[in-house]
Amino acid sequence: MSTLHSRLSSRIAILRGFDARRVLDYDFRLGAGNDIANASRRGLRYSSTPTITYTGGDNGTYFDQNGVLQTSGTDIPRFDHNPVTGAPLGLLIEEARENLGLGSEDASDNSNELRVTVSTNTAVAPDGNTTMDSLLETADTNTHQLNLDILTVSSSTLYTITYSFKKLNNDYVELSWIENGVSSLTPHIVFRFSTEAVVASSGITSSFIQNIGNGIYRIGFSATTESDTTGMLPIILTNTDGSSQQSYAGNTSNGVYVWGKQIEAGAFPTSYLKTVGAAVTRSADVATIALSDVPGFNQSAGTILIEAVIPSINAASGQALVVIDDGGLTDRIRINQTASADTVQIATTNSSGNNGSSQLTGIVAGTAFKIAGAYAQDDVVVAFDGTLGTADTTTDLPTTDALTTLRIGRDSAGDATNGHIARLVYWNVRQTDEFLQDVTA
Repeated sequence: MSTLHSRLSSRIAILRGFDARRVLDYDFRLGAGNDIANASRRGLRYSSTPTITYTGGDNGTYFDQNGVLQTSGTDIPRFDHNPVTGAPLGLLIEEARENLGLGSEDASDNSNELRVTVSTNTAVAPDGNTTMDSLLETADTNTHQLNLDILTVSSSTLYTITYSFKKLNNDYVELSWIENGVSSLTPHIVFRFSTEAVVASSGITSSFIQNIGNGIYRIGFSATTESDTTGMLPIILTNTDGSSQQSYAGNTSNGVYVWGKQIEAGAFPTSYLKTVGAAVTRSADVATIALSDVPGFNQSAGTILIEAVIPSINAASGQALVVIDDGGLTDRIRINQTASADTVQIATTNSSGNNGSSQLTGIVAGTAFKIAGAYAQDDVVVAFDGTLGTADTTTDLPTTDALTTLRIGRDSAGDATNGHIARLVYWNVRQTDEFLQDVTA
């Protein structure tokens, strides 16, 4: 009984601590429509709620609660949803990207049909419009493919190519990239609908699969080019798990529906960008809070909780989740995924150079997680999904300059979450280690 009483007392103390010094609490899964103000929770220590300033996202897309792809307006935040279940995911924060693939919703545009036939606007697309095109085999014995886009690319550059496909009697589809004059580079993947998996691949850095509902899968891969040249994007129909560009006798009833061509420079895919006759750019999502509007902000000690999902891990430069800074990179407190595939941290930097950090591993692409970071002088520690990291007990906090800005999902240099921020909570005290473990469990 004494042990149970002790546990209950501890739990009550933690719950009291949760509310006692809670200054900010935004649950972006509560957003209705595009009203970011609805994300603020009640029961805060102070009655006023600071304004989140949001800019960017031009030409951006997101899924609504009905699983229908929507296009956002200029400076309108995107509250994204799981396209299959309709469950809210939170605020979508992405870096700027450009879709180089022209005519993204027209498979007949700038294409060369090799033993296939294309019929436009034959099935309902992810955005609810009947703009998916059908791609069917001819009866010939040979390869069956649609060559799209004579596209100029840069040398030694990582590109990501994605399409949305739906089964039309054919259980397989192959997506490839062929550089003209570079016979050694033919990266490709073969996707099988019945297993929802890439069953063959070659020459790629990574592959990507997303079930976006109604039997439609957004699939793609990333690969590095060899030279400055032109290239084409074959969509290849195949009937087995085997190697690339298989030859067989076609069936005029077999094929796939295709939609949503996207070609972007980068190591991972971002949300869909519609194009017609020219490349289209989505501007970066920028969400900030002026710390002068945050009542009780404490630069000397505090605790931050983030709930998030990162669909693709960027091991090249890292992904910021929340950053408090003075407008630059020298004096700041940040929680981020580091430039290491599965590591998250809270880190402090300051003008004196006595920086500190506490790290943990375990982040998984596409899996929701909770991370809390606490900071005080000579005391910086992180907790991730209920596990407590090792505290850094020799760090100085940024005190030379006053911190001015809280950045949600990106830092001042542009490193973005490229994912969903579900919740952000800030307490103006250094909470206990037990508290950190409890709120992230």
